[in-house]
Amino acid sequence: MVRSKGERSPPRDLSHLADKFRQTSKHFDISLAEIERRLDENGATELVTEVEVEDDDGEPVAAEIRLNLNCVSEKWTSWTFSVKLHRRVCIDRIDHEFSFPMGPGKRGSGWHRHTWDKRACNCENHESGKQPLETLARLRSRTALLRAVFIELGITWNRNDDGTGDLPID
Repeated sequence: MVRSKGERSPPRDLSHLADKFRQTSKHFDISLAEIERRLDENGATELVTEVEVEDDDGEPVAAEIRLNLNCVSEKWTSWTFSVKLHRRVCIDRIDHEFSFPMGPGKRGSGWHRHTWDKRACNCENHESGKQPLETLARLRSRTALLRAVFIELGITWNRNDDGTGDLPID
């Protein structure tokens, strides 16, 4: 098994497995309530987990996956949710734009999910298409939006909140 978490040398480039990491479930050991407490404090947070997929030879490969939540602005339309492989390669992203490309000659508006660009090895500014997520526009609470985004990105979280995130430390 190839492990990148905690390695001293640069992690092995696994961007060729990005589609597999995008499609697999990614569990973060935190509750939704704790995520919201972190967002209340800072407006942004980064969560880290390790995810395992099979490489092209059927061998297990594990990599560090980061979930970046940027909700600093009071305007929901400025929020971004991204999944990164090894801190730097954005492999999945949901955000809002008032105009975005959906392929040749097509434009969309609103919440959307970035598609993976194999040539550029990221999904940051993929101009050939973004998938609209119209159901997100109808949501009326941050909790509902986070749940919907997490489900779309294949993110799971702890259902029970231990409440330790808001206890004072003596």
